[in-house]
Amino acid sequence: MLAVGTGRWDGFPADRDAHRGAHSDPDPNPNPAPGAVAERPLPPAGPAPGDASHLRTMMVTGDIIPARQVNVEATQRGDFLWPFRPTADFVKNADVVYGNLESPLFAGCKATSTGFQFCGDGRFVSGLTFSGVSVVNLANNHFSNYGAQGIQSTTALLDKAGIKYSGLGPAAILDVKGRKFAFLGYNGVGLAIDRQAIDSGADIVIGNHPHWYQGIEVYKGKLVTYAHGNYVFDQMWSEETRQGVLGTDTFYDNKLVAASWKPIRIYDYGQARFQDPSYDQNVLSTMEQASKDLATKLGEPTT
Repeated sequence: MLAVGTGRWDGFPADRDAHRGAHSDPDPNPNPAPGAVAERPLPPAGPAPGDASHLRTMMVTGDIIPARQVNVEATQRGDFLWPFRPTADFVKNADVVYGNLESPLFAGCKATSTGFQFCGDGRFVSGLTFSGVSVVNLANNHFSNYGAQGIQSTTALLDKAGIKYSGLGPAAILDVKGRKFAFLGYNGVGLAIDRQAIDSGADIVIGNHPHWYQGIEVYKGKLVTYAHGNYVFDQMWSEETRQGVLGTDTFYDNKLVAASWKPIRIYDYGQARFQDPSYDQNVLSTMEQASKDLATKLGEPTT
């Protein structure tokens, strides 16, 4: 199974106001059960699942940026698992977990709440392992903010933690219940790279970077997800940047047979939490409409 991760802006945000006020407000439902997730039907993909030994699940997160105020909050708490705690049990329940790590991690990263040169404390790697992260995409526009030294420090920490990474060269290959999953990472723009990846043999394309969740596309029977929004970041300045989705992709051998998304909302400048069913429905309805709008723009079926 070949997965391609892309860290870039795709240009298809949902039609939402960009600057609705958002602050460090109380969570009205601090510990909701993850509950059901909405599923979007996919084209037929081989035989119907009947033997659980053939099933493998992949969890996909949004942008993971434990920098800036996230770094400040975790440092003040002395808890680098803090951003991941409310969602970790749900995330690590999958067979493989793939995230977009958009910040270098190293000891001595200065805790600051401002700027666009991102870094996070090296101890955030423990948060990745706590959440069961198996592989991260590093092909994005902030991972190189501290040059070769920042890259090398981060990959050394990931290697030590047993977390694989894509986007720096060769594919990251994992054995998932006896089947190889290969991950490639690219920092590109637009539809061309997504479709070229599928035309070249990719089984799924996973996009991230806009910091807003976006719609999906099914191209030649293969799933393209354009963005999962934020998962760990400090962008509390708008409702859209506080929102994200956790995607669960279910494979029967090497065929994708189901995809579902569970919404999250960020609190306290960096901690993702699950919300109530009405919130989930609103997010998923917006995501569905964005998918239909994209299909209409591309002249593709909307059902």
